[in-house]
Amino acid sequence: MRKHFILFFLITYLTTPAWAGDNKYPVSAIPSGLKENAMAVLRTSEEIFTVMSAGNGKHTLKIAITILSKEAQEMTTLVVPYDKLRQINYIRATLYDALGNEVKKLKKTDIRDFSGNSGESFVDDNRVKIAEFNHNVYPHTVEFEYEMVYDGLMFYPSWDIYPSENIAIEYAYFKAIVPSSLKLRYRELNFENFYQISEQSSQGKENNLQTQLKKAVIKTEGENDVFVWEASHLPIYKRESFTIYAPPFVYLAPSRFEIEGYQGNMSTWEDYGNFIQQLNATRDELPEATKAKLRSLTAGITDPVAKIKKVYEYLQSRTRYVGIQLGIGGWQPFPAKYVDEKGYGDCKALSNYTQAMLKAIGIESFYTLIYAGRIAPPVLKDFPTARFNHAILCVPVAKDTLWLECTSQTEAFGYAAPNWTGDRHALIVTSRGGKVVRTTRYTNQDNQANRIAKIQIDAEGNALTEILAKYRSTREGYRSVLVEEAKEEQKKWLYENLNIPSFDILDFELNRQKDRLPLTTEKLKLSIRKYAAKTGKRMAIPLNVLNRWEKVPDANLSRQSEVVLGWEYDFIDSDTLTFQLPEAYALEYKPEDVNLKSKFGEYQMKCKWEGNTLVYTRRLAMNRGRYPKESYPELVEFLKNIAKADKQKMVLVNKLP
Repeated sequence: MRKHFILFFLITYLTTPAWAGDNKYPVSAIPSGLKENAMAVLRTSEEIFTVMSAGNGKHTLKIAITILSKEAQEMTTLVVPYDKLRQINYIRATLYDALGNEVKKLKKTDIRDFSGNSGESFVDDNRVKIAEFNHNVYPHTVEFEYEMVYDGLMFYPSWDIYPSENIAIEYAYFKAIVPSSLKLRYRELNFENFYQISEQSSQGKENNLQTQLKKAVIKTEGENDVFVWEASHLPIYKRESFTIYAPPFVYLAPSRFEIEGYQGNMSTWEDYGNFIQQLNATRDELPEATKAKLRSLTAGITDPVAKIKKVYEYLQSRTRYVGIQLGIGGWQPFPAKYVDEKGYGDCKALSNYTQAMLKAIGIESFYTLIYAGRIAPPVLKDFPTARFNHAILCVPVAKDTLWLECTSQTEAFGYAAPNWTGDRHALIVTSRGGKVVRTTRYTNQDNQANRIAKIQIDAEGNALTEILAKYRSTREGYRSVLVEEAKEEQKKWLYENLNIPSFDILDFELNRQKDRLPLTTEKLKLSIRKYAAKTGKRMAIPLNVLNRWEKVPDANLSRQSEVVLGWEYDFIDSDTLTFQLPEAYALEYKPEDVNLKSKFGEYQMKCKWEGNTLVYTRRLAMNRGRYPKESYPELVEFLKNIAKADKQKMVLVNKLP
């Protein structure tokens, strides 16, 4: 799936461009309130998007950024992606000193041109142009300009006001010029919330910036509708921990559009789904021999889920992922016959191929568009766009829905990992058009880590440890991938990632059950040097050797955003560690039991002394959710108390004279 949303974002700002029209950028002219806590100031940004027809447009940008410190040095680089459907007419780049005097202007030969190929298993027509300054005298200002023309307009650029965090905005505007007959659609997000936050952040300061963030001003000029957004004197934006707050931005999207001879409409999700259906039409035919093989493969299986799994395993055994995104191929899959013959395809082709195979055995499924990745931009149910970068397959079964990741040769059947395609909106494509649905959400009951360890401490404080750990669903982490690696690579990763000091791996084993709730089992035998600290006749032994909590956010008395705990904080961890202690030592001190309760979760820790053995148990259950900003101090206190409890030690004393 062609990642145009990402590319537009890169073009506009994550490319960290800086632009302006002349050399009138003296640093002394920046209002002092804008420079407060800022590493850079966007002096001016002029962005104009012009639509000439349903399939043709032009996008010009001119922006200047003053770099105040080396932390913002990356903003002296402009990266502009382009391809067959997007061509760059020009790029201009100029560097100014602190007084606003021109220092350097890049020549055309200074602007580098590279393939934008995404990897060795990727074939596309993406390229990038890079304009870069290497200047380490601060402050200075960089200015970039470019113009891009579009031959095919399925995507419109968005206005992302902030280039990055810790950057203030002096002035910026965005203009869209669109024929009235094409009906531009737009959505302004986070404007009101930003006003509240910016007003709070400026209270009590001498330099009131008179922040202005104007919603669209719309007028008609001839046959065009003209939309203008403006922003001035915006303070820095800094993301707070435990939040999903985003700075203000504007989505643009077409109603009618055209690309490489295909015409479509995006006014509704049904309309856009019909366009995708049009691209996929007649591409699900398979050779008769393959259909017969699939029927034979599933013969005698009565359970539909078992049949689907059989086909999925067949897919994994004989295909591999190769991204092929040339022109319209960024959205249109290769025919199923092609994949069947070649044994490879991209996400679109492999999902279409799997759909064709299931159709051959009488099982209905739906080609599905989704935004894959750890963080997915929101899909607005009442604002259709083409902001997807991946394709998967939806297979309805009795009282349930299966989500198939068709590009992986190793993923568990029916598992939608939350850091990839799980728990987010997607667009299923049916014969009646598109429909927005949500993929599987896993609860803390699904996401569990259970560890049992036997730890034998000798008289010198060294330890011999045997650990049996079971990680389910999101708690698998990288181990779900690690199990497919060679033994030496697994061992290397364990050495680098086990949070245990000075240890040797004596033996280990990793296995994974690829069920719909996958489970990775890890067996370890470790020798840990100086696990306990000896001081005279006493020995201090850490109790939590496996998963100490160390992430405690800073207290923020002026918290401005709601508290959000995402899927990473929806889990249950339980540990039982049995310590066999040296014969010559007796227990002098063990911590008191700890019981913590909060809206964010629960924590229990217990120590039980039996003969020469101490049994340590720990359980932590976290609850994802959205909480009012006033609850942030409670979250900090809860996590701080967990970290404190996890650091506790028992103390032994030598009984011998």
